[in-house]
Amino acid sequence: MKYFFLPVLFCAFITWSCKDESEQIIPRPPASAKTDSTAAVTSVNEPVVETPKSDSVAAPSSRSTLDFRDSAYYQQAKHNQMPYRVMTPSKYDSTKKYPLVIFLHGVDERGTDNEKQLRWGASLFKSDSVRRDYPSFVIFPQCPADYYWANDIPMHSLRSLIEDFAGVNNVDRSRIYIVGISMGAYGTYEMVARNPGLFAGAIAISGDGDLSRASNMARTQWKIYGGKKDTIVTSDKAEKMAKGLKDSGAKVSLTIYPNANHVASWNYAFAEPDFCSWLFSVSKL
Repeated sequence: MKYFFLPVLFCAFITWSCKDESEQIIPRPPASAKTDSTAAVTSVNEPVVETPKSDSVAAPSSRSTLDFRDSAYYQQAKHNQMPYRVMTPSKYDSTKKYPLVIFLHGVDERGTDNEKQLRWGASLFKSDSVRRDYPSFVIFPQCPADYYWANDIPMHSLRSLIEDFAGVNNVDRSRIYIVGISMGAYGTYEMVARNPGLFAGAIAISGDGDLSRASNMARTQWKIYGGKKDTIVTSDKAEKMAKGLKDSGAKVSLTIYPNANHVASWNYAFAEPDFCSWLFSVSKL
């Protein structure tokens, strides 16, 4: 009986893997509001859910599930028990140095499968235009299931991964970047705060950080995004972080999408025309 299901499973896999390419198109971002306004400083709490339940605006569905076609571009590896995926620069030249991007995923992608962390953002960095215009190393680490990125163990593992990777590859140390969504945005703020001067540029989408250490983050240039209809990580947190970092001397750009919920915020951010051009233009101050 078990052999009867093999052709069925094979056909189902082929059908899934050959989905219409249009499903991967990231929607154009809506009109955004750029502001320097802020709310009072609040305590930092990790988000515990990733999928909005009550937001009135539906999230774009362009990258709602993992596309295994992305996996072919990202080689599997592990560092100190932390799984990660890495994409090397297109047309790699061993005589040149390249930027390094660290991408921190959200809470739903934690684990050890070394696959789920490619759910969001991987298709952007492996696109032909980005690989052609911005050759770079791109690393997608995976946070352990029992931790948040901002916890000590993942933070130490990330720093060790960056140092060891840069030590054996042609990484331009003046152009190390970090990008995070949701829980990964919390980790982005924490990682920059713990490592002043390590990152030239940082992008935090739908996250929050510790403003008492804003001076530690001021040597990094920032793009911060939030959604006004995000009920999971409210947009006032993005506004608060942008103002606090700017007051500490950091160069900061803030974008608030008036009609975006939690997941929509990072899809809209990925679709911004200057998302990659800004990131790869930044060097250490």
